[in-house]
Amino acid sequence: MHTALPSESWGLHWATSARDVPQGRLLAGFLVDLVADTSRMREANTVCFPRDLAAHALGVEPVRLTAALRSLAKARLLTWRMEGTPDAPDVAVTLLLSSSDISTIEEGAISRAHA
Repeated sequence: MHTALPSESWGLHWATSARDVPQGRLLAGFLVDLVADTSRMREANTVCFPRDLAAHALGVEPVRLTAALRSLAKARLLTWRMEGTPDAPDVAVTLLLSSSDISTIEEGAISRAHA
């Protein structure tokens, strides 16, 4: 899902919401910075990055980064998936910036469940 980013204030709103989630503070600014940077090139709210290198850059173990992603997904602020090899996985993250993003995700889940 690649949607155009809303107004310039989306990053502040998203990061503030993410910081209120248990373990979300770890990734709030990092993910907003990644999405804001790539949005200049392709107007998307999805980024992909190497999990282990990102964890190292943040000064945490990969398992802690994964736990933070799970917490943010549970709070309905993003979706994510692992790609690549188990020993060097990449993480694809889609920030859910609006209620329409969340609705699209839910509709896809319902469609897959009934298929």
